[in-house]
Amino acid sequence: MKKIKKFISKHLLISKEISISKPIIFFSITVILIGGITLGGIFLNDKITQNKLELNLAQNAMEIASLREQRALKLADEKEKLAEKERDQRIIAEENAEQESIARLIAEKKRKQEETTRKIAEQELATQEARTIELNSDKDGDGLSYQEELSAGTLDTNTDSDSDGINDKEDINPAGGGRYIAQHFEWYYNNSTWTWDYSIHEDWYEYYKNKPRTSHGLEYVTENDPFIKEVAKMLKDEAEKNGYSTTLFITSFVQGLSYVKDSYTSFDEYPKYPVETFIERNGDCEDTSYLTASLINASGYGSALIELSNHMAIAVKFDTSHGGNYYELTDGRYYYFETTGEGWVLGETPLEYQHEQAKITNVWNGETTYSYPKYKKPCDPSTNYPGYYYSEGDIYRDSQCTNKTSCLPSIYSGRYWDGYSFYIDSYCTTLFSY
Repeated sequence: MKKIKKFISKHLLISKEISISKPIIFFSITVILIGGITLGGIFLNDKITQNKLELNLAQNAMEIASLREQRALKLADEKEKLAEKERDQRIIAEENAEQESIARLIAEKKRKQEETTRKIAEQELATQEARTIELNSDKDGDGLSYQEELSAGTLDTNTDSDSDGINDKEDINPAGGGRYIAQHFEWYYNNSTWTWDYSIHEDWYEYYKNKPRTSHGLEYVTENDPFIKEVAKMLKDEAEKNGYSTTLFITSFVQGLSYVKDSYTSFDEYPKYPVETFIERNGDCEDTSYLTASLINASGYGSALIELSNHMAIAVKFDTSHGGNYYELTDGRYYYFETTGEGWVLGETPLEYQHEQAKITNVWNGETTYSYPKYKKPCDPSTNYPGYYYSEGDIYRDSQCTNKTSCLPSIYSGRYWDGYSFYIDSYCTTLFSY
């Protein structure tokens, strides 16, 4: 309708401008109106149809729009869900990645801890092994490990920590301390009784007492033992001070010890070391022989071990002018000396061994020989008759005791006595006349 009105208004304006007559104009308007109505009906119908179409189109468009919207919403929803899923997956992935990262960190930390623990364990093991090696080591070679040295309170750089002359391993008091064993000795020599008090540390006694026993031999002669050297020096100094023979004085000291017969101990069964014999102040033939030989050799003089059947003694290197039983060795003459009791003199051999072959071991050089004893008649200056010599109960004029005499100086000046009469000469050829 709006279009029709617009059409008429337009044509009216045109008629005004052209000045057409009113009937014509009316007719024209009528025609126009009729045609307009017709056209309007047509137009109206078309319009309705168009409107319907438009409505349908609009509805379709709306439906399409709705579908599109629904689809868009669905797509958006799906996208959102997909995004949410992806986000969830991403979150899960991130969480997984984080968990994996944490797990890796934990694993790395654990690995580092295990590595640290392993290194610490290896270090501790190495330290322990080094400590074990150190504790089991023996730096000074004394037979004691460092651990034993620590327990004993001794040094692992010194084999004799207390400087007493005994290896730490064999010392019952290796770090010092302990007790001294007091000893009292009495013996007879040169018509006098001698006494001597001396103390020895128990370490030395226990050291030798604990040593394993072997068969007889030079190992029981301990002239290099510090204690033996000290005792030998004291005896030697005393002998020299009094003008005595050192070897005779030393032997008399040992002879003064109590003798334990072989029948109680059995010869060769359990030999004692010199320190044991010294402290126990007794021994059998081999014990006193070892002690005497040790002291004599420690004093700088020569001795030898004399082994006989079921017996032992010593021989002392002495002046060849001396009499008695002796043995000729490569370095000189050695006289038999019995050590088992007081009263035995140099060169005097028990009757049962005077003709027996002996095994002789020289202490100086270890030389061993087998020999029968030789005999030289004793010939000593007479103490009662100056200028004369004494041998086996007889008096002689010469130092070799070959010129025996019974004509001796009397208590009266210038007179000689043969046991029966007085004479004026030393050969008892001219009687004294009153």
